[in-house]
Amino acid sequence: DMGNYPVVAIRGARVSDFNGRSLSVPGGAGSLTLNPDLHEAHELRGWYDAQGVHEEMRSMSGGGAAGMATTAT
Repeated sequence: DMGNYPVVAIRGARVSDFNGRSLSVPGGAGSLTLNPDLHEAHELRGWYDAQGVHEEMRSMSGGGAAGMATTAT
């Protein structure tokens, strides 16, 4: 149930930045956990419930051509 905006922890992920950002977990090399029982996850949930839920979401987009800087808008 993604309706309650869970905290997501991903272990072993590869982050790439080629024509946009992507996150991938190579076959069997990582894991994904919803609402993990970790101190950092509890801190993040507390921040989101108190403040983040009211923040305006900013889109992150990549440049359209090789060599262009990726920017957050």
